[in-house]
Amino acid sequence: MNNLNILLNPISKDVFLRFPIVFFFIVSTFIFAVFENHSIYVFEEDIQERVLFYFVVSIPFFTSLYLFTEKRKKSKNYAIFFTIFSIIVLYHIIYSSLDSFVFLFIASIISLMFSAFLSKNSNNNAIFDFNLHGLYSISFAFLSSAILALGILAIVASLDFLFSFSFFKDNLEDIYLFISTVIFPTLILSHIPKEYEIYKESIEIKKALLILIKNILTPLVFIYTLILYAYFIKIVFLYELPKGEMSWIISIYLCLAIFLKIFLSVVMQKNLLLTVLDKNFLITLILPVAFLGLAIYTRIEQYGITEPRYALIVLFLWFISIFVFTIFKRQFCIKTSFASLFTLLLFASLSPFNATNVSTKSQISRFENILLENEMLKDNQLLANKKDLSFDTRVQVSSIVSYFTNTQAKKDFFNNYFDTNFKNQDEVLRYLNVKYASESSKNSEDFYLPIFNLHDIALPTKGYDFVVNLNLAKDKKSIFYEQKSFDIELKDNKIFIDLEENLFEVDLALLLENLKEKKIQEFNKDNYKELLIVQNKKSSEIKLLIKYFSTIKKNKKDMITYIEAVLFVKK
Repeated sequence: MNNLNILLNPISKDVFLRFPIVFFFIVSTFIFAVFENHSIYVFEEDIQERVLFYFVVSIPFFTSLYLFTEKRKKSKNYAIFFTIFSIIVLYHIIYSSLDSFVFLFIASIISLMFSAFLSKNSNNNAIFDFNLHGLYSISFAFLSSAILALGILAIVASLDFLFSFSFFKDNLEDIYLFISTVIFPTLILSHIPKEYEIYKESIEIKKALLILIKNILTPLVFIYTLILYAYFIKIVFLYELPKGEMSWIISIYLCLAIFLKIFLSVVMQKNLLLTVLDKNFLITLILPVAFLGLAIYTRIEQYGITEPRYALIVLFLWFISIFVFTIFKRQFCIKTSFASLFTLLLFASLSPFNATNVSTKSQISRFENILLENEMLKDNQLLANKKDLSFDTRVQVSSIVSYFTNTQAKKDFFNNYFDTNFKNQDEVLRYLNVKYASESSKNSEDFYLPIFNLHDIALPTKGYDFVVNLNLAKDKKSIFYEQKSFDIELKDNKIFIDLEENLFEVDLALLLENLKEKKIQEFNKDNYKELLIVQNKKSSEIKLLIKYFSTIKKNKKDMITYIEAVLFVKK
């Protein structure tokens, strides 16, 4: 194939006739992207977002379909199968969590890499050349789109500056959406060749790519291999399990090694290092794959399954499948490698055991077990902690709560499961009376960690002009009342309240020292006055009831980083 000639071919009507349904999804993606940009909702907001995602995913999927059926008898069976498949995908996207569909999107991209060769007798050279050409096409389309976008920006800026003509400037975002959702994919489609030759000899690799692979990637993979094997020897001698964090490091290494093997499978002229890595590919994989499995097990044993850890499991199974297929076929097959990854990603997104379902069940099960062990759950109702929880327990509770509050869908699931109405992570932890902790905060652990049971405390408001609920976290806030405002800030263990001409300063460091001296471990209705602060200045008065605070150890000093309180103000 002459890649340069193909790239320079102009866009013709043939490309629209070749991929008609794909262009329907391209135009639909643009229209719904514009709707999202202008907050125009044809459906409910959440449903419309999912429909837009369906259109985006369908572009590569249906391109793959055309590549698969091209030059074959387009039987009704193909059409019926892919119609049913499309409906299943749409149903899952609309009625399931979107978290799993990162896997579906990646699967749609992977499908482009092998679908044209799925039912053909093809060798590695043909598939490699097709994908290499695809990489050139994407690079060309991206560069062309970027130049077009910059050119339009310059024109619009000139019109606005010279003639005060701002129509295009006001619609610049929509123009960029058109370039990214219509122009960019059209340029890629127009450069997909119609002929996929089956090469019997080694293909010609561009010199720049050869230099990149031979002089940069190969030495990096070799050094990476030596480092990993040195680490494996170390933990074997120390009788340790690999750290959970090692799973991503090993996975990146294995992906690089497979990419290098893809290159080696089509290149005839190899230097000594390339020859050694090529001949010992399977042997090199054995230890990294084994230790990857142990590292994943270690992480899941500690913190359960989440979507990123599910992705690691998918990669682990992919590496195993490559290992098995290579032994079975006695040679490395690019098509089989892509097809197995595609299948695993499809399973991870559309099956009943998809990433979201498995992760959610794993995390909720862990959460219930921890709560039951610490008497914080009864009849499926959450209870406030009354124990001095260990650091590890707080880390686990914090990580699970963080998992269930990082997206709206998970938050809704959590609230429905426990019949609650929490808005964020802080609310959940505060209700459970658990101080946030993470592995990285182990060396800066709180010295003073009392238990707060002040949710049922009420104070009279007589004599005060207004009452404010405060949530402060080292930031300045403006409180509005009667068309006026005043500032309040938590800074350097002090609360500053700038009330018109009076600046109140509450010394929290002094309060902490006093509480620690009294060794108060729990605040309740009997001792809440220890957290009640009253100050007067001229005719103004403030009364501050602190209901919760959290601290960290910094430079051997307790620092309050978050506080909840009720402020009573008399002007």
